Amino acid sequence: MASHSSTQPYADVGSNAAKEWFAAYKAKYNDEPGQFAVMGYGMMDWTIKTLEKVGPNVTTKRFVEALESSSFPRDKLGFDTMTFSKTKHLGSEAVRISRLVSGKWTPITDYINP
Repeated sequence: MASHSSTQPYADVGSNAAKEWFAAYKAKYNDEPGQFAVMGYGMMDWTIKTLEKVGPNVTTKRFVEALESSSFPRDKLGFDTMTFSKTKHLGSEAVRISRLVSGKWTPITDYINP
């Protein structure tokens, strides 16, 4: 058993959007994405969305203010909703429990908040 904050990607498991992302990643990099690829993609997605919210005049202060008023819904790769504020920089404290089933990490719970 393990706890995860995102999904371990597989070519044949998950939503169609997740499977398409997996196939595109593999085609581009000639390698299967791992959990760190998913985490990097999620973090960059939130960064890009925050930059779009800030607009063309980006400063550190404006970026931080925009991020601290942002919430990102669950995404195709399995991240829980991420909500940030001036006092909440973690995004989500929720985890879900997974276990190995036929060699693949498979969630056995939805996200659990502490």
